[in-house]
This record gives sequence, C-alpha cells and structure tokens, in this order.
Amino acid sequence: MGGSASIDGGTMVCTYSNGSVGIKARYLVQLEAHMGLPAKRPIVTIEDEQCMMAVWAAVVRGTSAFCPRDHITPTKFFYTTFYSLLFAAKPSIRRLFRSSMTLQGRVLTALIGALATATRTDHSTFNIQQLALHHAKYGATNDDYVVLGNTLLQTLFVVSGTDWSTDAHNAFLNAYCLYYYIMLPVILQASPRPIKSSLCANVVATEAIACDITRIVLFVNHPLRYHPGDAVLLQLAIPDAEGDGIRRAFPLTSICENTNGKIEICVQRRDKVSNWLCDRRQEDVVHVCWITSGIHLETDTPEFIAPKLLFVSQGVDGAPFVAMTKGLYAVQDKYPGDIVWLQIADEPIAYFCELEWHRCRVVAEAQITKQRLQAVAPDISERHMFVSGSAAFIESVCDLFLDAGGTQCTVYSFEDIPTSDDI
Repeated sequence: MGGSASIDGGTMVCTYSNGSVGIKARYLVQLEAHMGLPAKRPIVTIEDEQCMMAVWAAVVRGTSAFCPRDHITPTKFFYTTFYSLLFAAKPSIRRLFRSSMTLQGRVLTALIGALATATRTDHSTFNIQQLALHHAKYGATNDDYVVLGNTLLQTLFVVSGTDWSTDAHNAFLNAYCLYYYIMLPVILQASPRPIKSSLCANVVATEAIACDITRIVLFVNHPLRYHPGDAVLLQLAIPDAEGDGIRRAFPLTSICENTNGKIEICVQRRDKVSNWLCDRRQEDVVHVCWITSGIHLETDTPEFIAPKLLFVSQGVDGAPFVAMTKGLYAVQDKYPGDIVWLQIADEPIAYFCELEWHRCRVVAEAQITKQRLQAVAPDISERHMFVSGSAAFIESVCDLFLDAGGTQCTVYSFEDIPTSDDI
C-alpha cells in the first residue's frame, strides 16, 4: 500500500488558487488512517506561513521565556528544550541521535525554517521521501514521527513564551503534517533497522603516553560528528558488570575532521573500569553509545570563539584541551586568537604538548599559584579560562584566577561530563 502512494519525480502536494497548499485527495484516501497526528487533512495558508515566520523570528531573537544566563543563546534554548522533552517522552529514541546535540540542533533549526515557509518550498516528493529513507536506515518508525511532532509543538510552546497562540499551534501542526504525509509512503513501506543500544567499536591502536595513561584509538563504522571538547559515552562489558555493562564518558582528544571513523581518548588507570579499558588490545571491541556535549568549542563558527583563551588542566583531565587546540589549529586561518595552556602535573604528559603552533603556548608546572598564573598570562583580565580537573582543583584554580584579575563570567569548568542519557 505504501509504495502505491509514492510518485517518482512527481508531487503529492496540491497548490490552491489562494496560495494555500495541502495533500492531494487521492493520497489522503490511502494514507489518512496512518496519520498519527490530529491534522488528518492539513492545509497551510499564506496566513499560517506569516504566523510561523513571526513566531520563529521571535524565538531566534529571544522571547520572554529566554534567559541568557541559563540558555546561552535563543537557538540553543530551542534545541536543548526539544531534545530534553523528546528523550523524556521516548527514552529509546536517544539512540537515533549519536552525534553532538549542538550539530544536530542546527539541523533541527533548519527544519523549522522549512516548516515556516511551507507554501513556498519546492515540495519535491522524491527529496522529502529520501529523507524518510535516511531516517529509516537509522531505525525511525511511524510512531517516532508522531512523538517528534508532538515534541516539536510542545517545545515551540515553551520557548515562544508570550508569542505563542492557538493560531501558531495550528499553523505549525498543519505544516509538520504536510511533510509527514509526504514521508508516509516510505515510512510505511520501509523496514527500519532495529535501533541498537550501542555501536561496536574496534580498538585499532593503543599507546602508553605516561606510566598510568593510555591513548586509545577506536574505529566506529558510523558517521559521528562532534565538537572539540565533546566526550564519547562508552558501554563497557567489564567482568561482574550488571546488565549490558557500565557506561562512562571520556573526553575525545581527536577532532571530527578527516578521522575516517576513528576517535581517540586518553584514559588514566584510576579504578576497575579504567583499568579494564586500558588493558584492551588491538581488535578488541568496546561499545559506543553516543557523543555527549557539554563545554566545547564550535570551531565551525570560529568568529564566535573568544580571541584570548586560557586553559588550565590537571594531569589527564587536560584531554579536552588537546582536541580544542587541534580544532583551533585546523581553522587558524579563520581564528585570529591565541591560547595559553597551563598544564599542572607531577610529570608533564608529552603527548599533550606535541602540537607545535606559535599561537599556543604550553607551560607545564607541578603546581599552580596566583603569581604563576599572572606570569604565563599577564593579560589574564582579557582571557576566557577553561579549567579541567578534580572538583577541588577547579575550585582552587577559579579562586586564583579571580584573585589574579580574571572575571567570573569567563570561567568554564569540565567538572561534570554527561555520562548517561544527558544531552
């Protein structure tokens, strides 16, 4: 049945004389019973489009619901709200989103732009159905599209604040269902792959970079996308672990560009879990759940990164800064800034100092003092500091930073890396 509603090179969309768009009647007859949302016969009018564009412009600008301190940017507020609500509504759907939520959030915002211009979009049945095929490849089902639609409307209600209205709700509902209908023939015909809780990753290289620290390179046959500073959540089948194993996040020391499926982490022997991981050998298998996004540098938009950075790290916890430095080096022609990196450890980790770049000054010390901070960063009041280490280390460094002339609003810490279903 599903295939009979698909038209190669054609369109399922009917455009009316007043500029409104809807689904052609013969496709509604075949598909209406499978439409899981209340707009069984969606029509998007010019007025609907104007309403959606006005609401979306307000969301992007920042509505009454937006708080810069809590939400950072209006678009970040939108997509973090969406994914939080989505994973709460259907936790198993988290497995469809393996890459950085920031990068996937940008795709989501582009979708809203398409919905808001539904009457002017090229309604290519083929292109939209190809998107449905792509989603099916990763396990998306008809029920997932219902959950996505309801979550989208709930998210827009939350982030729109006083700009939301019944008219806006109906407009976005009809626009979403218009595209949903176009996808339905493929959704009903495709056989979605079962969503696995994790992806197999082969160990392809290991290297001892200190007496108790191992660099581990994994190959994952999946297009993971992430920012420098992000972490990867692993599922580890260590002996005596209950269920499917223990989950733990590790900051990535690789960057996303040209990795050919390889990701890299640096692990210190601290407990049974880290010891087990450090003992892995080439061709051993671990499991990757997804990328966890906390504090990172969005190097695809380097113009928004602070031009003067100060990294302060404690031992192996400097791993996120390895990726950040690599990431900024890769876009140095677009990033005019510089880095001062103060590495605190009993013994310097040589691997963390391998990148030679005249705009990154690395200083290794056994301990940190206010005077040393001021010496390595005499312009400390202008620098944005990122600090990584134990909770006590972070608290101490932040106090020293402020005492040395830094400002609280430029302190970012890696104390809490998301480790489970956090986004």
